[in-house]
Amino acid sequence: MGMHGLVFWEFSGGFLMVKLKQRGWGLVSLVIVGVIGVGGCGQSKNTVSISAGKAGVGYDLISEQLGRSTDRIVSLKLTDDKNSNGSRDNLDRLVQGRVDFALAQLDVSRDLLRSGQVETVAILGHEYLHLLVRADSPFKTLTDINGKRVAIGIQGSGTNFTTTQILTRSGLRVITSAPPLKEGLAKLKAGELDMVAYVGPLGSSSIIQNAITSDPPLRLLEIPPSITNHLAVRFPESYRSSVIPAGTYDPLRPEPSQDLPVLSTGIGLMARGDAPADQVGLMAWSILATARQYASFYPELADGDPAGLLQRGGVYMAPDATETYEKGDPRSAWLRFIEENQVVQEYLLVLGLSSAAGLLVTWLRSRRSRQLVKSSRQALTEIKEVHGNKTKAALAAAQDLAERYRLMFIDGNLSPETYEEIDRPVQLYLQSCQALIEQEDRQTLSETVNLLDDSEALLNMPLSVAVQRLQELEDRYSQMLLSGTIELMTYLQFRQWALAVLQAKSHEPETPAMS
Repeated sequence: MGMHGLVFWEFSGGFLMVKLKQRGWGLVSLVIVGVIGVGGCGQSKNTVSISAGKAGVGYDLISEQLGRSTDRIVSLKLTDDKNSNGSRDNLDRLVQGRVDFALAQLDVSRDLLRSGQVETVAILGHEYLHLLVRADSPFKTLTDINGKRVAIGIQGSGTNFTTTQILTRSGLRVITSAPPLKEGLAKLKAGELDMVAYVGPLGSSSIIQNAITSDPPLRLLEIPPSITNHLAVRFPESYRSSVIPAGTYDPLRPEPSQDLPVLSTGIGLMARGDAPADQVGLMAWSILATARQYASFYPELADGDPAGLLQRGGVYMAPDATETYEKGDPRSAWLRFIEENQVVQEYLLVLGLSSAAGLLVTWLRSRRSRQLVKSSRQALTEIKEVHGNKTKAALAAAQDLAERYRLMFIDGNLSPETYEEIDRPVQLYLQSCQALIEQEDRQTLSETVNLLDDSEALLNMPLSVAVQRLQELEDRYSQMLLSGTIELMTYLQFRQWALAVLQAKSHEPETPAMS
């Protein structure tokens, strides 16, 4: 039978909703609720770690945006100790299992990507190789610095790796040193170095921006296209021939004065090859859902297709990240699976209908039980009101009520719990009636004994006094008969006794007849 379904699974506090739609049947909605949350309402967010860079540098800014994305979209807290020298340090920490994610240049990651030790979760921008020289120097292109003093970036940094690659491939022989960036720029301005290399996103480093515009000013060297093209062809997963647009760092001078050919490499968010699939998928989804927020690092994201741009240049993408970019939120994976599997749709429909029927039957039984309990209590209240002081009549009515529900329980029409809830107050009332009847019987017996004691006294009384006493006793016994305290036979026996007393005193002339 033709069927298509919509199934939505959500895990947040803990519920699952399945909603199936079948042609010809209309809309069938099934809600299955199960508490599967961990830790209750106060549960803390899951935490993942990243290695990016020192505070204030380009990688640190990207890391902060990643933290905002994961917190907002997938409730993951991202931690970063902000104590890394760059790509190589980040990758070492990732491979050693010290962090869950790492920011790294694609060229630095190349060997690890090829071996499958790490995979790319997202491309978050492109880093450009900046070759800085003093503005008053005679150097025009990279080839002019042959034999000169060059700062290639500290050990463990992406700058060090990329600069070494391009110097080696261009065949240049230079005097290298590896000072921190600020120290290298200071030496360049002081004339102690001829060139400083830096790899980073365009305009993201305030250190580079200030160094270029402050006195003595610096400028950027062109990298001949023959060198960048060679590297892009040789390592297509790592490099691209790019340009730094004119005026990027100084619109007045401007710097650069024209579009400047350079080499670029991608910024990759990396995960281990054996990273949990859900962790990778959620990270990718948090980035995709907030892609425009990364435009300051990756300008094309401002108006381009996020799913395509986040994978551009990523040859070794994590499969779970790719699936997320193609199909959306990984938490809706069951939706896609069921939409593509008609057999599962039919099974879920049958299962859902069975579950719904079971829930309905349970609800109806519970509702009927509540109604029976309510009815039994109303009946007991009516017995008390109708019979009042007629204890024996009340006892008989309560016994009938108890027997009625006992038979319902025997026939299986009452659950043990419901029967116990109904029978308990009835039994308590029966016990109170029986106790009251026993008390009344004792009182009747006492009255009868008193009557026997009064017989001799009545025979010795004047007739008028005896008649008055007998009238009082008759009134009392009449009230007891009417209230059900004594049986009719007891009352008749009293009448016979009273008449016998009167007959014994009939010789007295003033004896009046009893009414």
